[in-house]
Amino acid sequence: SFNECTEYIYTDTMRERKRNMEEHCDAFIVTPGGIGTLDEFFEILTLKQLGRHNKAIAIYNINGFFDELENMMAKSIEEEFITKDCTELYKVFTNVDEMLEYINNYDQKDIDLSKVKIR
Repeated sequence: SFNECTEYIYTDTMRERKRNMEEHCDAFIVTPGGIGTLDEFFEILTLKQLGRHNKAIAIYNINGFFDELENMMAKSIEEEFITKDCTELYKVFTNVDEMLEYINNYDQKDIDLSKVKIR
């Protein structure tokens, strides 16, 4: 909860916000949102694919909000724009306890980043 938050970081730009998230976050939780949320998700996903970080990325799919995103990723795999292994870079959850367990037990060594690039 916000009562337990020890630090608030305010930024002037999205670029600064994303840089701060990349540098200071231990994991990323994507919740329903707008264009900024999608921009942040795809940036952290791309940075993970490029090997800039190997932090947990969890999508909290509340009420099926991200179902179409999952469909789009499946279509991108089908059309060979991304590899199937790319979906190993993030995990989608409908249960908050399972999502938090994933984040708490995330092991960076379980992800082989060399498999996620189109050759």
